[in-house]
Amino acid sequence: MSKAKELVFKAHEIRGNRAAFLREVSAQLRKQIAQIKSDSMLSADGRIAKIKELKVQETKKFMQQVALRKQAYQHYLNNAKKLAKETIEKSFVSADDAIRAKFQRDFSELKFKMALKDEKGSFNEIKSFVDKTPDSAYASLLLENFHELAGKFNAGEFKIGLSKIYDRLKADHTSDEVVEAFDVIEAVDSSFNNKLFTIMMPGDIPNVEYSVIAELFTPEAVRYYQDPEAYFAKYDEPMPMFTDPEEVYEKEKSKVDRAYDSLAAIMEQKFLDGELKLGGNQ
Repeated sequence: MSKAKELVFKAHEIRGNRAAFLREVSAQLRKQIAQIKSDSMLSADGRIAKIKELKVQETKKFMQQVALRKQAYQHYLNNAKKLAKETIEKSFVSADDAIRAKFQRDFSELKFKMALKDEKGSFNEIKSFVDKTPDSAYASLLLENFHELAGKFNAGEFKIGLSKIYDRLKADHTSDEVVEAFDVIEAVDSSFNNKLFTIMMPGDIPNVEYSVIAELFTPEAVRYYQDPEAYFAKYDEPMPMFTDPEEVYEKEKSKVDRAYDSLAAIMEQKFLDGELKLGGNQ
């Protein structure tokens, strides 16, 4: 599994374990609420007031966790797309200036022909164009710009056909590594178009996830569950910032490596200058 694909997997893990995250949070909070309700030292109004105060406090903590989860989700997806693009860009090296110039002329001509035809005619033009793809360098440029062609089509059959042409082009003219990179970009773009936390599809009744949040926290938790940034902006409070532990580890490791290399260079120079003598009892 490539690093880019691994990062997509991490993002999908965050999305996929929302139910477990909510179960953990709700179990702790329900226990606290139960303790308040059973507190014989408090009046009925006192219990209500204390539960309300607890919900306000826990809502802030909950929104901090939600913000960090959302940032982590977006962080992994963004980094995955960045790595995938770097992989694809490396594959474009073989496309020299002459190939790029020819592609730009051919591609402009294709778009002009498509502008003069209906969906079926445009689809046939693309199919014919792809069939004439001369080599992998040319194919890489076509794959890079393929998204410009999709906007022409509304009918589902042509969109499906276009997707098949795109997949065949990838399979025929790119390495497995580059094919995976294109798949990663497609997965990232698809993930960003989805709601981050919603367990059920819009319109499903009941939405268990939102029911739990509404039960245990203040109305702000439901309102800003998808948009924790707006919650912290509303209350003018600093939002916690996600730090990738792996990136922190790599930075610290790099510091140690640089310090070691620097020390080794100093020791070597001292040895060459005769300031440092090694071995024996001297």
